[in-house]
Amino acid sequence: MKIEGVTIEDTFAEAFTMRVARLIITGRNAKWAREAAVKLTGFATSVIGCKCEAGIERELTGDETPDGRPGVSVLFLTLDKESLPEQLIVRIGQTVLTCPTTACFDGLALAPDRLAVGKALRVFGDGFQTSKVIGGKRYWRLPVMEGEFLVEETFGMHITVHLFDAEGTLLWESLSNGDQELPRGRSDDGEGAEVGAGQRRGAARSTTNSSVR
Repeated sequence: MKIEGVTIEDTFAEAFTMRVARLIITGRNAKWAREAAVKLTGFATSVIGCKCEAGIERELTGDETPDGRPGVSVLFLTLDKESLPEQLIVRIGQTVLTCPTTACFDGLALAPDRLAVGKALRVFGDGFQTSKVIGGKRYWRLPVMEGEFLVEETFGMHITVHLFDAEGTLLWESLSNGDQELPRGRSDDGEGAEVGAGQRRGAARSTTNSSVR
């Protein structure tokens, strides 16, 4: 049997559901965006001991990010709905917020389930945080040593299915989007862009011209 061009032998495999969020991390340059993404995904190899699983999906050009800067797409997963926002708040607050010049946006704009991650992180502003609604989305600006950290108020969550072989190699993953099943890292048109990016990009990029960043 072949799935997405991968040959699967007739042997042991296991599949289970998880909850997934997709983050778009941007920085002044590709170096800082990737630095934040690497820190965010560190020690996130298995929910068994790390409480989450995370990995860099791909690097993004300025034409693919909400604020027009270089970025990185990250997939972040947990076993249940309750632990996903908890782990996102901890990881973003301790790794992305603290990395110079970074911003963090939702990468699943069409997901109906929303997690108030940015809303929780705003308290790091100690009362000096500000917000702005652009294109129906709220963004929070938090003052930090080198300027400010920008984070979207809510992040989308999907149910995902993992399929592993006997050696623990990830063979296949899908994101449920209503009645659709989206292969990992691809949109429904098969072009490999983040889900919902086209609708989010035009509105969110205006943050640069509207004093959000």
